[in-house]
Amino acid sequence: MVTNPEDLIVAFDDDIAYENTTISSLACAKRHDPEFSWTGHRFTGLRGFQTGQGADGFMMHAGDLKGFKDFIESVEEPCFKVDDLAVSEWLTNYVKRPVKSLEEKQQRVDACGLVKMPIYKSNCWMAPDKRSKGGERRICRPSIQSVNSLRNDHASGGRGDDMKRCTDALAARCKGATGCAEK
Repeated sequence: MVTNPEDLIVAFDDDIAYENTTISSLACAKRHDPEFSWTGHRFTGLRGFQTGQGADGFMMHAGDLKGFKDFIESVEEPCFKVDDLAVSEWLTNYVKRPVKSLEEKQQRVDACGLVKMPIYKSNCWMAPDKRSKGGERRICRPSIQSVNSLRNDHASGGRGDDMKRCTDALAARCKGATGCAEK
């Protein structure tokens, strides 16, 4: 449906409410640093590169998705619940648009400003940080979450098992694939 490869596409989880500035913040970051994909928060995935999340928005150009349909169909079953991994794999290793994060202030702050994090409407609290003695960390969860949320879906072994299955499928697909930069 989107024919101009320069048009911006943004993906979000559909069971979360977002702050009013979320789209403009992601669009500004992309406009000022178009060689990257943009998200609110990223993490290092099991394949060693930065992974964006739909819960934190995902901004890209429409042209970045050329060929994505065949790619996603090839890993649909193992990656259905953790499609963020597949999208990040595509953007990073096939179209060479690695993921940058607003949370890490990687945007041009002089042009786009600082962004209130998280970018979704949230319920946050402080909890002990098991990784540092006596430290605390901030935990945030969306204030609106549908009954369809996969967060507590353990039928397939849980999110960790889903991520491992998808990571294995992505690695297997990348081996020998044209344009895929194996990590």
